[in-house]
Amino acid sequence: MGEGARTARILVIDDEPALARMIERMLERDGWVIEIVMSGEDALHAFAETAFDVLVVDKNLPGIDGVELIREVRRTDKAVGILMVTGFSSQESAAEVIDLGVDGYIEKPFRHEDLVAQVEIAMANAFRRAVAGNLAHAKQLARSVHDPTAAGPKPSVVVAAHGGVDPGWLDQLDADVRLVACNAEALEAVRAAHVDLVLLDAASPGVLATAESVRTEWPETGCIVIGPTPEFSVLQRLINIQVIAVVDPSDPDRVTRINTLITGRAPRGAIPFSE
Repeated sequence: MGEGARTARILVIDDEPALARMIERMLERDGWVIEIVMSGEDALHAFAETAFDVLVVDKNLPGIDGVELIREVRRTDKAVGILMVTGFSSQESAAEVIDLGVDGYIEKPFRHEDLVAQVEIAMANAFRRAVAGNLAHAKQLARSVHDPTAAGPKPSVVVAAHGGVDPGWLDQLDADVRLVACNAEALEAVRAAHVDLVLLDAASPGVLATAESVRTEWPETGCIVIGPTPEFSVLQRLINIQVIAVVDPSDPDRVTRINTLITGRAPRGAIPFSE
């Protein structure tokens, strides 16, 4: 570690002391500073007092459970890395992870190397979100200095309407929407100019590869997949890619939900997906 480098701080939230201590021992081996709390309430207090890089949150906590804790954290901090610990994995739990906007989840019991790998992913994502947030803030500040009275521009959204996305409701989005015919054109649009959000059709060819390209090459651009909840293996890929949400086109509240994501979007896109 170079001179002046800061050791990463990790907050472990688990009401089982033995498991919490085991996680602490696993992560301390890698030189990280670990703090343990046993409840969601204590976690919120610790989070308000100390800057953490990653939270390791047990899903089933007494009082404020892991899901509500993550939602509370994301309301105030869009950058911090979050890893959920769960007793079992399923299509429902994977979908819930996407809806919460966490960086991943790990099923108990887990191996040391798997836990460390997941924490490292969360830490890397948190760093990218923080950098993107600083850049976005600097750009907004520059615009304000140039013309303090000018209203900010609407978010830029590109929609790849392969067929499953009905363009009839797109004019209801609170954004500057550009409609393109396919995923390749969506990538070209992002490559040509800054785009805040890309909407992709879940049924389109190469949707996962397109989403991964967007998130890898332009990490400040968020990605939403439009389609019914996919199978478990696809949900796991979407979690790793860090899409913002999967929105069912038959959902009557789809426009409200997407507008909420647009208006509350963090610079990188990992935000609380449901309130």
